[in-house]
Amino acid sequence: MARTALMHVARIEFCSLAQGWITLILGCVNALIYKD
Repeated sequence: MARTALMHVARIEFCSLAQGWITLILGCVNALIYKD
């Protein structure tokens, strides 16, 4: 039971982390594309 809850929390943490990375990468790509 505790392990399932831990997996659930880990999944939420990973998703928020991945979302942050995607936002960062998209921001960099946008900056490169619209540099001029």
